[in-house]
Amino acid sequence: MSDNPFYFKQFKVFHNNSAMKVGTDAVLLGAWTDASEADTILEIGTGCGVIALMLAQKSFALIDAVEIDEQSYYQAIQNFEMSPWKDRLNVINIDFKDFILQHKTKYSLIVSNPPYYNKSLKSNDFRKNIARHTDFLSFEVLAFGISKLMHDNGNASIILPIKEFKIFSQFAVINNLYCNKKTLVLPQVNRTPNRVLSLWSKSKSITEESYISLKDKEGNISDEYKELTKDYYL
Repeated sequence: MSDNPFYFKQFKVFHNNSAMKVGTDAVLLGAWTDASEADTILEIGTGCGVIALMLAQKSFALIDAVEIDEQSYYQAIQNFEMSPWKDRLNVINIDFKDFILQHKTKYSLIVSNPPYYNKSLKSNDFRKNIARHTDFLSFEVLAFGISKLMHDNGNASIILPIKEFKIFSQFAVINNLYCNKKTLVLPQVNRTPNRVLSLWSKSKSITEESYISLKDKEGNISDEYKELTKDYYL
């Protein structure tokens, strides 16, 4: 493994062998998601395991993490084993479509930073294509799997770009999933939002909407982003 892990306050993450590195989207989702009442959590597409680790830090839940890429799977195992919560973290090397068919457990919380490129130009790196494009995990399958594997009173937390959020929402409603909360993410104050953090359940309600800017007017990290991530970033 690389000698340059990504350090957080309570754990570190090696991501040199993972198809997807530690990034802002993953940290946003991990920090934004409320896991305080969850006793079982499923992460769909864990990569190096950073989101699962963030949720383990702020909960007492048993966490299953699904990962299709073999090298990412082994890296997640290593990262989980190094953490203070290794006894509560479990990673499974499987295609999520197969996991849906084989797994009977219902989860109180499901999280995902899913691939979202659709019919877009692909790179020459097959592993990155799997991690970033919807060919291997469509929004239709994602919504169906969440609905099937989530407790009737459970929640699902997802991050997507604006356009893809609207597409996923169509499949979510078909599968009796309703957006109860969403936070639109602005790259900088007064810029157009480019991401949506969303919370889904099987209960209809008026969607609670908020905003967060990652940078202030001067281009520095915003106070609100610092506050959101204060328990994680050094």
